[in-house]
Amino acid sequence: MEQDGLQQKQHENWFQGIRAMFLPLKPGDGPVVRTLKDSAFYLFGTLALIISVSLAGVILMVV
Repeated sequence: MEQDGLQQKQHENWFQGIRAMFLPLKPGDGPVVRTLKDSAFYLFGTLALIISVSLAGVILMVV
């Protein structure tokens, strides 16, 4: 059980590291700015995933 918690924490640290690299949150950011930055990060991730899956599908159909 303790190992699951450690794994979850490592996953969060990895995810937060990527999040902070692209759109870092500043202490002075208000709730609207934080929401916009979070939305932009998740939108970018979703688009990257969709494009990757689409390209993989096209490559599989061509080959």
